[in-house]
Amino acid sequence: MDFLADHNIPLNYDVDELEEDLSIVKEILQNEGGF
Repeated sequence: MDFLADHNIPLNYDVDELEEDLSIVKEILQNEGGF
């Protein structure tokens, strides 16, 4: 919890938000040439 607070990571970040972020990252990487 301290690590999250120290790095300004919201404590209400849930699994759905994580999955959405991962989906966006995958899409970006595919569009960039599949790094």
